[in-house]
Amino acid sequence: MKKTKLGLGWLIPGVIMLSNPVIAFYDILPDCIGYLLLCVALFRLADLNSSVADALKRFRTLIWVNIGGLLMQYYIYNVLAKEPKLNPQEIPTMVLLCAFIMAVPQIYFAVPAYRDLFKGFWELAERHDGKAVFNYGKRNTNLCERMRRASGVFVILSVILSVLPEMSVLTTFEYELEKLPFDWYGFVWLFRVSAAMILTVLFLVWITRFIRFVLLFSRDREMMDSIEERYARDILPQSDMLSMRRLRFGIVFLTIGAALTINICIEQQILVPNLLCAIFTCIGVLIFGEDLKQTKLFFIACGALGVFSIGELWLNNYYTKQYSYELSGWDPDAYKLFLGLRIVQVAGVFLAASVFWVLLNLLSNFVKERIFEHYKGPDTEVISARATERLRKSFGRRILVCKILFFVSATALALESIFQLEYPWIWWISIPTVIASTIAFASLLYALLDHLEWQSNS
Repeated sequence: MKKTKLGLGWLIPGVIMLSNPVIAFYDILPDCIGYLLLCVALFRLADLNSSVADALKRFRTLIWVNIGGLLMQYYIYNVLAKEPKLNPQEIPTMVLLCAFIMAVPQIYFAVPAYRDLFKGFWELAERHDGKAVFNYGKRNTNLCERMRRASGVFVILSVILSVLPEMSVLTTFEYELEKLPFDWYGFVWLFRVSAAMILTVLFLVWITRFIRFVLLFSRDREMMDSIEERYARDILPQSDMLSMRRLRFGIVFLTIGAALTINICIEQQILVPNLLCAIFTCIGVLIFGEDLKQTKLFFIACGALGVFSIGELWLNNYYTKQYSYELSGWDPDAYKLFLGLRIVQVAGVFLAASVFWVLLNLLSNFVKERIFEHYKGPDTEVISARATERLRKSFGRRILVCKILFFVSATALALESIFQLEYPWIWWISIPTVIASTIAFASLLYALLDHLEWQSNS
């Protein structure tokens, strides 16, 4: 279908991922995936309209905000909740605090994002003589304006209803101080279920209207043909611009993947598994697309890292349910399982380093194919060839330094896994090495991008 050329088909699954009530700060369908799908859907339209481009930037910010929310969920429900000496009010208070922290950026970014999104649709419809979204219903009302208001109300109400039940924990402290005769937190699940039911109705109404809007907009064939024609005429010929933008976006994911090689455990729970590193690095390489050749070995290595990380998470969870790290010092059974877990973690960090070794080899081939110097004047070919050779050797040395740093950081992480009980301060060595390898890797990627932009402009 023609509408998939602009990616509008991703709007519907994107909003479906956003359409679930958040109960006690727990988001069943991660909103970060929904915002990512919205970004995919708006990626091309953003080239044609500044308002859609502004909405795209805010949706990108919300991706990272909600990833932070997922990490907070994991910490609260998988780490804090397992503490035996926990104060009864500690988890509810933490849930309220995190729910409020997440509510602020949701309102700050989501409301303007939907405002700009429908403003952009409005402007596109005006420019390309769209009729379906301007003359809707018996009153011939502007559907873009109605959706802009409805989306703002939906975001605000959903945030309020997510936070409001958790505020009942505040009555617990007042009740203990005998300032209130009743502790409303005893009915928190009644409040949560009631809020979830109201939110479900709101979600259904909003999603129905959103899907109806997308279908009306995308089925206006005259307008869509005009938009696609304009995109093909004004945007597609700018192949260098599109390539640079794609590479810049992919570099962000590759840099995050390098940073996620870090080993963070809180209360014996793995907070940042290697699975996240594999996912973000794979996404970055997929965004690079055909610019990176022969990526089969890389994806095999990433897949192995992901499977290995899942096994590590399962083994760590099995171990922590029965023993503690301190118990491993004198219990033979605990020590054997602890030793197996350490071996798995050491293998995992070196497997992650191997993934980046393969990736750096791909980037080395990329440098040989895409990076060059060109001078005008006498002996152009000879001088340009010499300059190109020096430039490629320079990038080759930087790639070698990155390879060494990744394996140095892997060695430091392995030593931390082995000796963390005897020398708990060892993370002071592993963390800086991971930071150094990430900075060197990011510096290499952005140096490549800067030179490619210089080549395209020269």
